[in-house]
Amino acid sequence: MNKTDISFAKKYNLKYTELKYMYGLTGYVFDFEIGEHDLMYWCRSKLSRHKSLVVECNYHAMCIKVYDRKEKEKTCAFYELVKKLHDIFNLEYHETKDGSRAYNKVVDFVLLHPEYKPAFDSIYN
Repeated sequence: MNKTDISFAKKYNLKYTELKYMYGLTGYVFDFEIGEHDLMYWCRSKLSRHKSLVVECNYHAMCIKVYDRKEKEKTCAFYELVKKLHDIFNLEYHETKDGSRAYNKVVDFVLLHPEYKPAFDSIYN
């Protein structure tokens, strides 16, 4: 994550929490109290101006989640690879009801498409 979030939080004395998500994504969560709607809207508008950040705002939970744009896109693309492998396994398993055959189909797919190897390793290792 870039220094923008941390410097922003320190400059305006905001509480934040660093969260580590699956597949290497790091995000920052800014929590606000019940009466701080105006501060939350202001922070969202300030952070949204940065083109290198993804800002997700939850008005019911009174929090703002901020991610690095490149890191988030890379993580989403990696998740799509993992999801494709899960879909291949599930389709084969529901057709044959044989887990080893479904696993072998995923292995064969990964051998044909080497770009899926890191996703395969993240699932089975």
